[in-house]
Amino acid sequence: MASLKTLPLIIDNKAVLPAGSAVVTNASSNLKTDYIKYVSATPEDAVAAVESAQTAFRSWSASLPRTRRTILQKTATLIRENEAELIKLQVEETNCPEAWAAFNINIAALHLEEMAGRITTALTGDIPVVQTPGQMGFVYKRPLGVVLTLPPCNAAVFLATRAIDTPLAVGCTVVLKASEQSPNTHHFLTELFHRAGLPPETLISHRYIRKIEFIGSASVGSRIGALAGKYLKPTLMELGGKAAALVLEDADLELAAQGCVHGAYMHNGQTCFSTERIIVNKAVVEKFIPILCKAASEFPVQEAISLAGSNNTLRMLQEAVSKGAKVLYGEVKLLAPTKLQPVVLSGLTPDMEIYDNESFGPVLAVYTVDNDAEAIELANSTKYGLSAGVYSRDISRAMKVASRIEVGQTHINFPMGTGLDEATLSIGLTKASGWAKQNGGYGLDEFLELRTITVTDPVEFAAGMARKAQ
Repeated sequence: MASLKTLPLIIDNKAVLPAGSAVVTNASSNLKTDYIKYVSATPEDAVAAVESAQTAFRSWSASLPRTRRTILQKTATLIRENEAELIKLQVEETNCPEAWAAFNINIAALHLEEMAGRITTALTGDIPVVQTPGQMGFVYKRPLGVVLTLPPCNAAVFLATRAIDTPLAVGCTVVLKASEQSPNTHHFLTELFHRAGLPPETLISHRYIRKIEFIGSASVGSRIGALAGKYLKPTLMELGGKAAALVLEDADLELAAQGCVHGAYMHNGQTCFSTERIIVNKAVVEKFIPILCKAASEFPVQEAISLAGSNNTLRMLQEAVSKGAKVLYGEVKLLAPTKLQPVVLSGLTPDMEIYDNESFGPVLAVYTVDNDAEAIELANSTKYGLSAGVYSRDISRAMKVASRIEVGQTHINFPMGTGLDEATLSIGLTKASGWAKQNGGYGLDEFLELRTITVTDPVEFAAGMARKAQ
């Protein structure tokens, strides 16, 4: 234990080592060992971090757009140059496949470059036409202030990068609370931002916190939201999902099967965008299921981030089977401590926990419907509203179906979740999946506030009012 590296807090660009610490254990089937230690911030440390960020905000918000643009672009370069180390850290901490880790790095760098390129236009205001005689109005944009962000570990590089670069781009400062399951990755990533030139930084209840961004479960999000509401703090929440893929009778069934399996099993199903439900038209369901099961059998088994995660998914599956769910492919069992056998189910009913809760594992459930209207109704029956998919050869029909699904984004003939790598596309959030927007100008606007200044010429104003009175 004494030989483990300890990750400090970074406040004012200095390492801070409180007395308390915790150990990250690599839960991999092959590496069941203590991996690294991280320190636990005290309330006093949290206040110091926020006050440091507030001090930094005064100068950072006044920095030139080109200064911020240069730092974000350089950070993107450093992320690419340190790809091997970032892959290694993600794999060690979260058991993700190397391909998933590399994907994270690429979309993080692309997002940094996109945000850098949008800085000037994001800050451009307006001169609206006003109705008062002799008056001009100016609407301009200002950064909110200090943002508290709590990124997760399941896409450790990309989601932390997006949570940092978006507010930084418009002039906010950020207090990052690293995930307990990927502290080394988040620590190294913030180091790259500082290497790129981010200046020294010379909780929720703190008066300087102006917004909270959280990505995680709906249950934790509801508690953070309640606390934020108590202190009147706006939030950006990306919470759970129960994504449905609608397979219409004219779909390319091979394409649909491959897309659904990829969307469900990639990274062991540990993303909020994961496909969990497949809603199939009854005209093709008998033909589709064997194709789906074959695709499932060919997808490589992956690992859970933690033992607790794999055990929780297993528990939910066991409960569903005990209440009558049918296993169409696979077995409800662990192949290793963090390797759950991927499954395809049918016969799920509302009394089962997994019916409308994230499995966060390699789980697919098939439902059969008579027509598009039933498919849409079933897709919308979940409490979540994050993402959905539609498979059809008729794009006009697919667009009509997609427009009626109550989610933030719908992918037609494409695996769900893959679209999130597009830095220009909005990640919309509805229902219990959260609220606010991310990516592109939509995301930048989340960290800006509008202010208005009017200028009135007294002479023109008086003359105008006199004309009105006549």
